[in-house]
Amino acid sequence: MRLSLPLAVALTGSWVFLPGVETVTPNRSRLVRDTLPEHVIQRSEDAFNRHDAKALGALYAPTAVISFVSADSTVRNFPASPDSVAVDIGRYWTSQKRPPTIKHLQRMSAGPFVADKYELRDDRGTTYSLDLYEVRGGLIVHEWQPHP
Repeated sequence: MRLSLPLAVALTGSWVFLPGVETVTPNRSRLVRDTLPEHVIQRSEDAFNRHDAKALGALYAPTAVISFVSADSTVRNFPASPDSVAVDIGRYWTSQKRPPTIKHLQRMSAGPFVADKYELRDDRGTTYSLDLYEVRGGLIVHEWQPHP
């Protein structure tokens, strides 16, 4: 079954492929936007390792929030718009002597939530972290990170 682009957008509200449904643009090229939460988080890690701040920021919703959770359960929330994420991550990368990298270790998802365990290598050495993400419509809307 083929849907025209305006009809597909009207029906789904976004660029989403449904099984058995092919969406085409007016010039007949396929439009692909994978909104599966696990795939969005994988793309964020790929952008991080490429040091592509713009691509990483583009995965965050305009009203996204990053919450830093400390050991005593204190939570500090910060706005995480695409532009602010790109600027903040760019500052972090330029502050490092060697390019930081993330290595995916384990990932679990349930609906829009993704728990991601990873290894971060930067000037401080190797650290391990478990972050939680909420992904809606192919964009990160909330991220929780442990904070010492």
